[in-house]
Amino acid sequence: MLTIAVPTGALAQRPASAGRPSARQQSLDEYLTLRRKEAVQLAQKREYAQAIAVLGACKERVEAESRSVRVQLRTDPNAEAYRKELGELGRWLRQQVQQARQKQAGVGSAVSQFQTRKAELDKKYNAERIRQTQLSSLDRLQAARAPFRLKLADLDEQSAAYYEALGDRDHAMADRMGAGLARLEAFQDLKQVSQARAAAERLLALNPPNAGPYDAVGRFYQGRGEFQAAAGVWKRVIAAIEGGKILPQKPSKPTTPAPVVHPMLEQFYRQLAFCLLKLNRNAESQVALQQAAAVAARAGGGAAGAPPRS
Repeated sequence: MLTIAVPTGALAQRPASAGRPSARQQSLDEYLTLRRKEAVQLAQKREYAQAIAVLGACKERVEAESRSVRVQLRTDPNAEAYRKELGELGRWLRQQVQQARQKQAGVGSAVSQFQTRKAELDKKYNAERIRQTQLSSLDRLQAARAPFRLKLADLDEQSAAYYEALGDRDHAMADRMGAGLARLEAFQDLKQVSQARAAAERLLALNPPNAGPYDAVGRFYQGRGEFQAAAGVWKRVIAAIEGGKILPQKPSKPTTPAPVVHPMLEQFYRQLAFCLLKLNRNAESQVALQQAAAVAARAGGGAAGAPPRS
C-alpha cells in the first residue's frame, strides 16, 4: 500500500464549510465519507495528484486509529514464570555450546539435556495452554483491526484508479495488490471464508508482477487443506518466475550483486512438493523436490530435503 502524506497546513488552507466539525471531532466514517467525496470531485476536474493526496491523508488517519485499537488480552498465570525459566535454560545452553567449542568438543550432550529439561518445563507450566492463550489474544487483536484494513483496501482501490488516470501503472498495480492483500488478510482474521476466497481469486486475477500475492493466496488455500487449489497457485507463480514475468527485486545498493535466481523460487517448489504429496501424487512430488534442489544449486548450493509442512 502506498501512503502519500499531505504537506503540513495543506488541509488548513481549504475553506471550511459552515458548521462542519473539525477532523478531530468527526468520527472516522464521517471523515472518510467527506474526504473520499472530495477526492472524487478533484478527480472529476482531472486533479488526480491532489485527489491522491487527499486519500493519503485518509490512509494516515485510518492507520493511526488502527494502531490505537486495544483489546483485553488474556494472559496465562504461568506465562511469566515459564518465560523466565526458559530464558535461563537458553542461557545455560549457550554457555555449554561456547565451552564445548573452546574445548573442540561436541555439543550433542548439551543439546540432549536442553531438550529434556525443556520438555519438563513445558509439562510443568503447560506450555501448550500458554501458547494457545497467546494465539487467542493475537487473534482477537487482529480481528479488531481487520475493519480498518478493509477501509484501507477501499482507499487503495480508489487511489489506484487515479494513478491509472495519471498513466502511473506501477503505482496503480501496487495499490491494487495492496487492496487485495489487505482484504484477504482481514477476511481471514474475521473468519469470513467465502469473502477471503473471493479476495484471493480477485488478487490472482490481477496477474501480480511480484511473488508476494501468490505466496499469500497459496498459503491461504494450503492452510485450509485445499491442496489442489494451492498446488495450482504454486505452479502458476513458478511458471511466472521461470518465464521471466516475475523478477527478483533489485538490490538497494548498486554494489550488491543481483540474485542469480528469485529468492522465493526454491520455497515455491517445496510448497508444491508438499501439496502434491498430500494429493498422493508422490512421483510428481519427488520431481518438484528435485527441481527445488536444482534451484538451490543455481543459487549457490543446498540439498534437497523434506517438503515443508503447512
